[in-house]
Amino acid sequence: MDNTQNNEQNMQQDIYHVIAQKFGFDNLGDIQQQSVVEKMTESVIKRVLVNVYEVLDETQRKTLEDMMADPEVVDMSKIEEFMRVHVSDYDAIVAGAIADLEKHIAENTSKN
Repeated sequence: MDNTQNNEQNMQQDIYHVIAQKFGFDNLGDIQQQSVVEKMTESVIKRVLVNVYEVLDETQRKTLEDMMADPEVVDMSKIEEFMRVHVSDYDAIVAGAIADLEKHIAENTSKN
């Protein structure tokens, strides 16, 4: 595994563990449950990226787009560092994305 994949996995693992604990999946053994948590993690990462993108100015947006232009060489640790430097409430955005997911799940679960 190369360094780029390692860095991307570190960010995803951090969010994955928060989701696994928050939704009671912290003792996963079942592949299907793992798949659900992975999809939830991807959803949170996408929400974070969208929310961060809205906060950035044009120059910062261009820089972020350039950093993510080639999926094969994306360095998530550099992207996360960039977001932390340029978005003062980055941690709140991550927490908010997780809370939004939790709210969405609760609303859809209560409808059934």
